[in-house]
Amino acid sequence: MRQNQCIAFFIISSFLWVALINYYFNINSNARKLQNKLERDLSEFELTLDESENKAESLLKEAISIINNRSSDFSASSKTSSTEESKNSELETKIVHDENSIAILVISCNRVKVSRTLDQLIKYRPNKERFPIIVSQDCVHEPTSRVIRSYGKELYHVHQPDQSDIRVPPREKKFKGYFKIARHYKWALNLTFNRYNFSTTVIIEDDLDISPDFYEYFAATLPILRKDTSLWCVSAWNDNGKLELVVYNSPIVNIEELKMNTIFTKGSVRILYDSKEKLKKIAKSIGLMDDFKSGVPRTAYMGIISFVYKKRRVFITPDWSFKGYEPN
Repeated sequence: MRQNQCIAFFIISSFLWVALINYYFNINSNARKLQNKLERDLSEFELTLDESENKAESLLKEAISIINNRSSDFSASSKTSSTEESKNSELETKIVHDENSIAILVISCNRVKVSRTLDQLIKYRPNKERFPIIVSQDCVHEPTSRVIRSYGKELYHVHQPDQSDIRVPPREKKFKGYFKIARHYKWALNLTFNRYNFSTTVIIEDDLDISPDFYEYFAATLPILRKDTSLWCVSAWNDNGKLELVVYNSPIVNIEELKMNTIFTKGSVRILYDSKEKLKKIAKSIGLMDDFKSGVPRTAYMGIISFVYKKRRVFITPDWSFKGYEPN
């Protein structure tokens, strides 16, 4: 009996010992696995931190570079703007004029042929002090600037300093150039009236021809402009203001005859229209601009549009029912 108890005790003790050893080794094995996993995770985390640090450092350097470049551009732009403004301010002490002086303001940009207009302005000018010429240049175009500067003391050269881009609504993108022209006009007129203190100015664009009586005409109409408060300006502009452009003796043809070149007479011809819609249709069919401003077709004078088509002078004219422009 006692022997059986000893055997049973031995068996149970052995079983418990094996179980404890197995349990111990299982715990150690799981701990090692857990430790290995933690070490791998820590290594990956450290690697991720290193990569993030490198990316952050790269982004920081890029951001600093962009800021420095923009600061340089701004400084250069400001310097250019300040230089131009300084030059423009210096003119205030140079332009001597009185209440009867009329500033001739030439609006220019990048046409080197501005010399044609300037030559005529200087040729026909009767008095330099009475009619000082101010050439206001937009754009950064050195060839044109050189041409203007070549006239020396015959004129005053100023430069519109704001050359930044203009944001326009998407549907008006094609008119972006007009927005820039409007900005230039505003700046140049403010300069002439508010800083140079002229009371009167004549605006000339850089591609116009000047008639010999140009100055006489504006000098004669100035008293009328000042006396009649209902007048806002005096204009000498006329798209068709040439002797050879008297039109109503020209034979009448239709647009198809003109395009097919089946007209057997020489010289100018005339195409009639009786409505805004018909005029737009004619203009589109031969590639003319068909826009209107306050009811007036582009380049029209008394309803007449003049152009050259295949070396032939053509007049688009209203029929006899024409009573004037309709603003609406």
